[in-house]
Amino acid sequence: MENLNNIAMFLKVVETGSFSAAAAELGFTPSAVSKNIGQLESALGVRLLVRTTRSLTLTEAGATLFKRCKIALSEIRSATEEAQSFDQHLRGPLRVQATPGVGQRLLVPIVMSFMKAHPQITIHLEIGSVSAATVSTKTDVFVTVTHRGEMRGARFKAEELAQVRYLVCASPDYIARHGAPAAPGDLIHHNCLVQETQRAARDWRFAQPGGATTTIKIKGALATNNALALEKALLEGVGIGRIADYAARTHIANGDLVVLFDSLVAWGQVVTAYFPSGLQSARAKAFLDYAKAHMTL
Repeated sequence: MENLNNIAMFLKVVETGSFSAAAAELGFTPSAVSKNIGQLESALGVRLLVRTTRSLTLTEAGATLFKRCKIALSEIRSATEEAQSFDQHLRGPLRVQATPGVGQRLLVPIVMSFMKAHPQITIHLEIGSVSAATVSTKTDVFVTVTHRGEMRGARFKAEELAQVRYLVCASPDYIARHGAPAAPGDLIHHNCLVQETQRAARDWRFAQPGGATTTIKIKGALATNNALALEKALLEGVGIGRIADYAARTHIANGDLVVLFDSLVAWGQVVTAYFPSGLQSARAKAFLDYAKAHMTL
């Protein structure tokens, strides 16, 4: 039993693939992690890992220990969560990450109202540009906009929270100066702004009567990788842009943007929540359920 902490550290090393990655997630130095794994190997009398400067490989004994102990640790966590469930009040820490657009506009209000409903939960909310490779397994929930079915590796499972629609919009100022396109085909005569991170950024597909689609190849004076930059350019009257409904709705309601076409054919973008593939805590499950019920686009 005295080796439980070292076993948990061993599991984290195997899951992350390196001592440094495990140390970063656990809050230790790589040398401390290496020392504890060495203590575990000495206590068991077997070699668990073969370490070189470039790789980390499980021995046969290490593979057996990892497989059995991962199941056992999952059961321990499950038992802990089950015991806590007898308390009607959810409590404890919850780590939530989100990318900027969906985080600022959609997730912040949900986090605030969730905290009011569960005052004994403490939330660490991190909003920023997070790549798939840098999402930590210490994160309980990671929310971003993806294409339907996109995964973040075997470490994570995914749950769709809402579907994203896109609108073609312009400011009243732009329309006053250049007129409004009467049909999607007229967009080729306008300054159309491009967000390069959108799928098929320069090919805008529109639905036609009868179910057919038409693709308009647009061009313009601005291309950006940032959704907020595109939004700012639209509000300044620079041109016409394709913008997510959740980013446009307040501007439309205020009269700062006008919807020119809402017949865009979706590319399958969805707001998706990712969470570690291991046991999910009651707190994380409650937050996911709450986010799915309250996310309105």
